[in-house]
Amino acid sequence: MLNKNKINKKVMKIKDLKVGQVFQLEGLDVNGNTVYADCTLRAYTGMNKYAVESDGITILYDGEEEVHQVYK
Repeated sequence: MLNKNKINKKVMKIKDLKVGQVFQLEGLDVNGNTVYADCTLRAYTGMNKYAVESDGITILYDGEEEVHQVYK
């Protein structure tokens, strides 16, 4: 039986964001614990690849990567 009160929440992905937006991505620390890093979308580099910066480090991500929270 379906719960009619359940809200269908859309999952945000990097490809849904605009350059300059600040958001969180899930990652791991050096001990293997789950952490959420604050990131900034810096650029679209083509072929569904996006430059994302966090703490001065820029990483190339696929546009299908899920975003956990968007700040602005």
